[in-house]
Amino acid sequence: MPPSPLCASAVEEASLVRFRTDGSREAVPVRLGAAVAAPGGSDDLLLVEGDRLYLPARSHWREGSSVWVDGEVVHPGPYPIEDGTDRIRVLLERAGGYTEFADRIAVRVERFLEQEEPDSAFLRLARERDQILSGADRSYVLMKVRERNALSARVGALLEAGDKRGDVVLRRGDRIVVPRFASIVSVQGEVGAPGLVPYEKGRAFEDYVKAAGDYTSRAYKSRVRVTLAATGRQVGAGETREVLPGDIIWVPTKPERNTWGTVRDLFGVTAAAAAIVLSVVAVKK
Repeated sequence: MPPSPLCASAVEEASLVRFRTDGSREAVPVRLGAAVAAPGGSDDLLLVEGDRLYLPARSHWREGSSVWVDGEVVHPGPYPIEDGTDRIRVLLERAGGYTEFADRIAVRVERFLEQEEPDSAFLRLARERDQILSGADRSYVLMKVRERNALSARVGALLEAGDKRGDVVLRRGDRIVVPRFASIVSVQGEVGAPGLVPYEKGRAFEDYVKAAGDYTSRAYKSRVRVTLAATGRQVGAGETREVLPGDIIWVPTKPERNTWGTVRDLFGVTAAAAAIVLSVVAVKK
């Protein structure tokens, strides 16, 4: 994310020129730094048509470390940080906290990879994936990560659970994303039309499966799993009391059957049974 224009401006030297009805102009005292720090306060002047606000460039300005807070927070935008020291909770507080529409569980941190020593803790968070991903899907995810040269770590569930791993140390250029909450359930895997299904209170997991095109012929119905949005934990569909917004229903594929292996096992069992019968007959003789 690019730095805010205010970062490169001498905010303390800002000036406001206002034109009177007779065409003359006057200089209006303005404290822009205070206005930005406290929107709606006494220093946050109401502008009128024709006003001109001048922001001189800051001489010898050097860009400091900053991150961008985006999405459902009270004051989204760029925030200065102490690189490698400040953590995500502090930045969310500076941004005024979540709005009522924030999907707290889905909060993530995006970090562009640079030629520097990697943050191992962040890498672990970014690459932890639910077991619903097949080997091919996992390889695809990693390939796309490399293409973007960026990693995205979902930390929302950890933050909500009070897990310290979610309160990651921030680096210059990080982007904290707070998505808007959506009342949907994701149905993936062996269904006719995998995708997002609108949430309806009281619906069972099989209702969502039917809404997503029902099971395919390859569906492993007894192994359906649900990833809980609230905790990120994966449970059997039968253990789920209620499907909630943001949950992910995964219908796995039946394991491949080896026909020759089945026939071979059947012959093995038959031969063993025949051997037992012959042994019994021999003993009776």
